[in-house]
Amino acid sequence: MCGLFAIFAAPEHRLPDDASERVNRALAVIRHRGPDAAGVYVDPERRWAVGHVRLSVIDVAASSNQPFWSSCGKHLVVFNGEIYNYLELRADLEREGVQFRTRSDTEVLLQSLIRWGPDCIRRFNGMWSFVYGDTRTGRFLICRDRWGVKPLYTTTHDGMFAVCSEAKGLFAFTGQVPPPDQASIGQFLKYSVGGESPSAWFQGVQRFPKGMFWQFDLRALNASQPTPWPYWCYPQ
Repeated sequence: MCGLFAIFAAPEHRLPDDASERVNRALAVIRHRGPDAAGVYVDPERRWAVGHVRLSVIDVAASSNQPFWSSCGKHLVVFNGEIYNYLELRADLEREGVQFRTRSDTEVLLQSLIRWGPDCIRRFNGMWSFVYGDTRTGRFLICRDRWGVKPLYTTTHDGMFAVCSEAKGLFAFTGQVPPPDQASIGQFLKYSVGGESPSAWFQGVQRFPKGMFWQFDLRALNASQPTPWPYWCYPQ
């Protein structure tokens, strides 16, 4: 188990001046998810920021800490989960000439996205939520596993779109706790519907949909209307 946080500003907005402090606050409240290491990166132009707390399982070396960057320094990923077939994917990538500097599934995830693009998600066997970024183009991708095993919550705030492994990380960044969502709480109390519902238990907080990804360009980001696409559907 790890924890991730990411936030993106719409083109006409910027992250707050104290964005780094706010991201660290968000990570502090989810630190139980990843007690072994923590990392934060804030874009110098304050268009986006990411953070991660790590529970070291595969390749416990510090070289696998996150945010995890490509050797060229242009691609990054923050990742919670495990890619079970990462060794097979690594072998395929090595046959295509990719060189690895760690033994982690995180680097395999990153190199798969760089080499194969979003289509590689269909090749993954595992459980995950992750945020991938290409800083050259300003394109980012958010994804959650087929069954929604790994949590990922979203919200919008002052022209920004944020995701976090737990809702309280979002509140730590904004400094505000929204009112309870009585409809989703009622669903849980009456029907035991919890993680299956897109609405979380707070107004304005959603669960990123399972089995979907959202790729977007920061230059055209509409923070209030994310449009995830399915990469997998339950067989009929």
